[in-house]
Amino acid sequence: MIIDYINGARTDKVFGYKRVQDELHKRLPKHITINKIEYTPSENIILQSVKLFLTYPLNIFFRTHKKRIKHLTSPDVAYLLNIFRFKKTLVSCYDLISYHRINDFSGLRKFFIKQNYKGVLKADHILTISEYSKQDIIKTLGYPSDRISVIYPCVDLEKYYPHRSRAILKKHHITNEKIVLYVGSEEPRQNVDKIIKAFKKYQHNVESH
Repeated sequence: MIIDYINGARTDKVFGYKRVQDELHKRLPKHITINKIEYTPSENIILQSVKLFLTYPLNIFFRTHKKRIKHLTSPDVAYLLNIFRFKKTLVSCYDLISYHRINDFSGLRKFFIKQNYKGVLKADHILTISEYSKQDIIKTLGYPSDRISVIYPCVDLEKYYPHRSRAILKKHHITNEKIVLYVGSEEPRQNVDKIIKAFKKYQHNVESH
């Protein structure tokens, strides 16, 4: 079985959903093959636009097959569903942060976001990572609930497990007994401001007792 895996921009960086993708690929049954289709991004906005709307779609046209499942790995490539009338399409949509914050962007970026979510609505099925995100997609986009599946991100228990040693804390000169760990970027879409407010409220409650 071959799956057309439309992954968008090629990158060597390891982050969030890319790590999840890589770990899932390692564990796929042997009878499943991933036909990964990517492009090399450009910092030049004109060249990047040509790649997004001409060369990348052409590459997809020649490398996909109408009978295969088309997995678009994020809303960032869902605009392609406005170009192609694919059957058996699946879009991974972790959240709608960029959609909710669309007014934080301007010009071409705002146009791309609108096109991406217009494409998301044309998918046969959506994968998301939490019940909250599912309800947000239903409420915000009006997408049918029976065509959304929630698959929680996996954890490699050989890498991540409870460890009582405080050696790593000493290595980084962390001596506090109480530690709050945030794992993520500092981008606005991660709602870091809410984490800071929650921590302040927690600190106030602890000190008042």
